[in-house]
Amino acid sequence: MLAQLSCAGVTETLFLALVIVAAVSDLLTRRIPNAICLLICADFSAFAICSALPPAALGMHLLCGAVILAAGFAIYAAGAFGGGDAKLLASCSLWLGSAGTPPMLLKTALAGGVLAVAYLIGNAMSDPSGGEKKAHQTIPYGVAIATGCISVFLNSFA
Repeated sequence: MLAQLSCAGVTETLFLALVIVAAVSDLLTRRIPNAICLLICADFSAFAICSALPPAALGMHLLCGAVILAAGFAIYAAGAFGGGDAKLLASCSLWLGSAGTPPMLLKTALAGGVLAVAYLIGNAMSDPSGGEKKAHQTIPYGVAIATGCISVFLNSFA
């Protein structure tokens, strides 16, 4: 029993670390490497084995991740989202399942709004003379996704 708890705890800690790495990567480079999202999914597989996740629950987690991935790619195709953002959101949904994904989406949207306002204020303050600004500056939405995901995870799993 202790080995199961230890194994699950390691996978949960790794999950949180990977989500943070994704956010930092997005903040610094505006890219979320595919490897990070794949590692989050592989880590969930290890968690499912370690915690002996029942097949029905596993199926719901997989379905939730797939639905969010499809929705994320539709948003990406519309140009409102990065591909890495879609994959990170889906991999977090895989971990959080159907119970945790709706609150994660809400918290991510709220964090994204705060982030957008901060970027608008930052841009206005960086050039108060009203000079020409960049026509399009991206926002590291992976930071908002990580904020929503970690917040829900810590409230649900910890």
